[in-house]
Amino acid sequence: MASSAGGTRLAAAELFGKIYFSGDSGLSWIARAPAGDFNAIASSSDGNTLVALQPVPNPRSTVPPTGKIFISTDAGVTWIERQQARFWRGLAVSADGNRIVAGVNNGRIYTSTSNRSTLGETSCISGGQTNDMQLRYLGDGLFDVTGVNGPPFTVN
Repeated sequence: MASSAGGTRLAAAELFGKIYFSGDSGLSWIARAPAGDFNAIASSSDGNTLVALQPVPNPRSTVPPTGKIFISTDAGVTWIERQQARFWRGLAVSADGNRIVAGVNNGRIYTSTSNRSTLGETSCISGGQTNDMQLRYLGDGLFDVTGVNGPPFTVN
C-alpha cells in the first residue's frame, strides 16, 4: 500500500493482481490498472505519481528476469512501462514524484535522474525510426511522458 502525505489518496497493489486507488481515504476503491501481477507500489506526497512493480520469477530460475517498473503521473489512470527484465524487489518515490529508487534482488540499487522535465533545463531525447513518445504539458514549461513505444530512448 502507498499513501499521499495527507492520507486522502491511497493506492494498493493486490498480490499478483490489480492496482486499486482511493481518493477518499479508503472509503471507496477503483481498479486503476488491469491485472498485471503487481506486487509493490509507492506514491508521491500528493498521490499523483505512483510507481508499481510487477513480480519476478524465482531469481534462481533459468528463466530470464521479467520484472517491470510502471509509472503513473495521473493517480493511476494511465501507466507507462519504464524498466523491465530485472529481478526488481523494492522501490520508493520522492515526495515530489521526480525521483525513483528501485532495488534488484541480490543486486544493485537503481535511481532515476528525473521522472519529469525541469523548468529552465534543456536536454535532448533521441530514439530510432520505430520509437514513439507521447508527452503531456503540465504547465509552466513542464512536461511528463504519458506513453512510449519501441526501443529505449536516450535522454541527454
